[in-house]
Amino acid sequence: MTTIAFDGKVLAADRRKTLGHGIIRSGTKLYDCGEFVFGSCGDAAHGVVVAEWLKAGRPAEHPKLDDDCVFGIAIRKSDRAIFQVEDEQFVLVQLEDAQHAVGSGRDFALSAMALGMTAPQAIEFAARFDAGTGNGVDVYEFS
Repeated sequence: MTTIAFDGKVLAADRRKTLGHGIIRSGTKLYDCGEFVFGSCGDAAHGVVVAEWLKAGRPAEHPKLDDDCVFGIAIRKSDRAIFQVEDEQFVLVQLEDAQHAVGSGRDFALSAMALGMTAPQAIEFAARFDAGTGNGVDVYEFS
């Protein structure tokens, strides 16, 4: 449950983390991983594992996660290329779109960006409708 959005210039993420059934906390979901900036969605522990793998230079051997899902978005700093991080094999799937979003509020965020909102504005918009999104917004601005 989260919303991560990239508008071509800014990677933004909400701060809502949930524990168990209904306990809401706050924390960052954006990680500076050297070559990439990573926005994590889903299980927080999995996000940390993926961020450490990216920071280590994407070694062939990586911890095994038993989820077959999307773990977030990685933006390559050098050219702002967008990669969706998927699968228990930590596959980086490059996307050719100028904007992208993942998480439970992604449809709201994508719609907001298509209508001209920035990624941080899109996160705030998604938080109005998606119960898994909220508690503020963190941003990474690409120069």
